[in-house]
Amino acid sequence: MRKELDEALVKDFPLTFQRDANGREPWSMFGFEVGDGWEPSIRKTAEKLEPLVKAAIEKDPEGYEGGYYRTTQLKEKYGTGRWYVSGTDEMYALVEAWESETENICEECGQPGKLRGKMWYYTRCYKHTKPEDRDNLEIVEDAYEKKEKENG
Repeated sequence: MRKELDEALVKDFPLTFQRDANGREPWSMFGFEVGDGWEPSIRKTAEKLEPLVKAAIEKDPEGYEGGYYRTTQLKEKYGTGRWYVSGTDEMYALVEAWESETENICEECGQPGKLRGKMWYYTRCYKHTKPEDRDNLEIVEDAYEKKEKENG
């Protein structure tokens, strides 16, 4: 993810995305290990997650100081998102829903996408898909749309 998007998410959701001061965990070393296209869905989930983190901190401030109730890693794996968080069952449910959502969002641009690939999986829209991973129906639809545009 571009640096400016990373920094904006950390600024807007400081409790959810607090990085480890000693820099030893993956989150602190690498930040968001995903494409820009998933930023809006991360933001939408973080808007729901931040108040839950705040409430958990109020109940257990020592837990937060000890590294609990926050994101520990956020990355792409096998073509979909993985958001590792230490927290409550409600927090886990939110990030699990986000992970499922990423199966249908292009990681590059945020448009509707599909899980693709053969040996290396990724989620992309038609435009950002490698030509060899496009299915026949998409190829036909794309050709039809181009023809329609040419004929005005």
